[in-house]
Amino acid sequence: MNKEKITDVLNNSKIITEKIGSVEKISYRDLKPFGNQTGKGEIIFKLKATNENGEKFIVDIYYNSEINWYSKFIIENKEYVAEPEHFDLNETLNKYQEIYNNFQEKYKDEFQATEISGREDVIEKADKLWESFFTEEPLAGLKYKVYYDKNNDCYMVYAYPADYNTVGGGRRLLIKADGEVIAIWGEK
Repeated sequence: MNKEKITDVLNNSKIITEKIGSVEKISYRDLKPFGNQTGKGEIIFKLKATNENGEKFIVDIYYNSEINWYSKFIIENKEYVAEPEHFDLNETLNKYQEIYNNFQEKYKDEFQATEISGREDVIEKADKLWESFFTEEPLAGLKYKVYYDKNNDCYMVYAYPADYNTVGGGRRLLIKADGEVIAIWGEK
């Protein structure tokens, strides 16, 4: 993980930009730029971040290999749960235009959820929506990737089998933070 990538992650994080501002520069607090293993599938990056005003902050980034994303930030000894990885709703809709149109035409009013409070909540709602949509329970042992588009206040959840020997079983959900389902698709 290079400094440019870490700076990009920090500047695309709502938590970081609210608490620190725009990060202009980072330096490692120890001599391990590839992070320290925690033994829980996490790598900790210990940094000093300098914002646009020249203020310095101590930041620890916890990268979780299970979700292939950042699980939390510690800023000046205060812990914050990291928000999901960014995606662009408009690009996704362009890529899956036929799926989106088909879902909107057939199921627009049939599938809804309540307001979403975060990563774990959207995964729970995705499982329930998929079970209803596919009329069966999802495969056991799924791994999840959660993405968020802050401009459109929308989540994309992707679930796939944890067992690499399993063929198929991937499912996707596009859902607004207010619970409006945009599209559901994938394999049973």
